[in-house]
Amino acid sequence: PGPEQHILQVHYKGTALADAERKEENIPIFLGDTLDFVVSTQEGGHVEVPDLMCHTMAEAQFLLATYKLSMDNWESDAELGEPESAFVVSQQPAAGERVALGTAVKLKLQEEKPDFCE
Repeated sequence: PGPEQHILQVHYKGTALADAERKEENIPIFLGDTLDFVVSTQEGGHVEVPDLMCHTMAEAQFLLATYKLSMDNWESDAELGEPESAFVVSQQPAAGERVALGTAVKLKLQEEKPDFCE
C-alpha cells in the first residue's frame, strides 16, 4: 500500500485523463463540468512484516505502527523490569511474511540484548 489520500486517477466524462501510466493534455473542460478522482486509502492492503529481532519493545511498537500493524500480547521466559526496554528474541508472524494491514504481531522478549544481535 502507498500513502493515503494520493490521487491515483482523474476521470472526465467517463474517460481517464491521468493515472500512473499516462497523462492526457490539452483537454477542454467546461465551466460546471465535474472531474472524478480515485484517491488512495490504506484499507484492505497487505504489507511485509518488518524484522523486529534485536529491537527493544518500544522500537518494535514504533516500527509496527509505521507498517500499520499492531502488537499482540508479548511473552517472556523471565519477569521483566521494564518491558519497553526489553529486546525482541522472536516474533510471529516472521519477518518478510505478507499480512493484512492491522495484523497483530506476537513478540517474545528478554531483558538482556541477545548474543546473536550485533
